[in-house]
Amino acid sequence: MEGRARAAAEHLLPGVPSADETWNRWSEATGRPTGNRAYWIAFGGMVLAITATRAMVQWGLAGPSVDDENPIVGAWAALVEEAAAR
Repeated sequence: MEGRARAAAEHLLPGVPSADETWNRWSEATGRPTGNRAYWIAFGGMVLAITATRAMVQWGLAGPSVDDENPIVGAWAALVEEAAAR
């Protein structure tokens, strides 16, 4: 999802690291490997989709099918398919 935001941006803010730089910085700080990025990106998308869906329900914005009305759910489903294909 972050990749989509970068692609849509006209230009990045100064000092914003690339995705690879961010992953490498996290790995260096935690000592954990950054393998299987597609899984972790899909996992983050799931957290975002759940949070957005809960907000829609809480604020009374959810219709009969909140999954269809929440665009983040569709984006998350695509991330899961991509992660499963790797």
